[in-house]
Order: sequence, then C-alpha cells, then structure tokens
Amino acid sequence: MWDTLSTNAFVRITHETAVSFFPENPPEFYLTPFSLSDTARVSGWLRAAGFEDVDPIAVARAGTSPSAADAARGLIDGNPIAAAIVERRADALPAVRAALERNLAAELGDGAGLRSTLRAFVFDARKP
Repeated sequence: MWDTLSTNAFVRITHETAVSFFPENPPEFYLTPFSLSDTARVSGWLRAAGFEDVDPIAVARAGTSPSAADAARGLIDGNPIAAAIVERRADALPAVRAALERNLAAELGDGAGLRSTLRAFVFDARKP
C-alpha cells in the first residue's frame, strides 16, 4: 500500500492543486489510496486475520514522466479524480490540468522529464 501523500510528490501536488479549485467541496480521490500508510494499524489487521511474522517493508521507486504536461494528463485524466472534478464543475477540468502542469514543473522541474520518488509498503507475512 502507498505511504503518505507527503512522501509521494506527484500525488501530493495533484491533490493540493485539485483541492485549491474546490475549497468548499474538495475532490478526495487521492486521499483513499494513501489512507493506509499506518503500518502498525495494517500489521494489526493482518495479525487479527491470522497472519504471523508480519513485516512491513518500505519500497521506494522512481516515478518518471516525459514532461509536466504528460504527468498532469495522467494524474488527472487517468484517474477517477477527473470524474469528481467534472461532477463539481465540468468546465474546470482543463484549468485544473493546466494548474497541475505548472505546479509539477515548478516543484519537480520540466527539463529532461519529471522524476520523483514513489513510496509504498509491501507486507511480508505468513499464514500458519
């Protein structure tokens, strides 16, 4: 499962950008997949389900995109957050995508492509 939003810059920037357009009713899609970063809690659930030797292993990989524009398109149009944006205000979708492109480029650069760490946890466990 994913680590926190704060350790995954692509998604953190996307979430912050989208939320800034809808302060009264923010789209919360990206909060869901990043809501299980508490490894102690998840380890407890696995133990309660009968698993033993539960070991959360942090995994970090480089996420890359050829450009801020490509990343923005994938992070918005390639996820259910696009539907949440359209549901709130359909005409905002291009503006959110453009703002995200600017924000990604400002924080991560846009020269030879974007690169950022993606962090998650893999759980190693056994069931007797």
